[in-house]
Amino acid sequence: MTYNISFTDISRKELRQIYLYIKINLESPLTAKDLIKTILISIKDLNFMPNRFPIYKELNNGITIRRMPVENFTVFYSVDDTKERVVIHKVIYSKRDIDKLI
Repeated sequence: MTYNISFTDISRKELRQIYLYIKINLESPLTAKDLIKTILISIKDLNFMPNRFPIYKELNNGITIRRMPVENFTVFYSVDDTKERVVIHKVIYSKRDIDKLI
């Protein structure tokens, strides 16, 4: 079974912010490009067996959020097995206070 992957507007914005921060603030455009590529490849791999990563939190609306580490970042996503769909909700730098951001 292959799952479709979609991104929330917030997760797209976070990926863009990560890219721009590394490119501009750290003055490393190649590193920024490589990191985003690595994150996107890892996300793409969620199309097969997306439930393999641990559950982070059960939301009140019944959605289960999972977390996948990628380099120094964490990807938060949910899986809808009936629709064979993965939704990427957030991409956060792992050393931040994640509980306050989710």
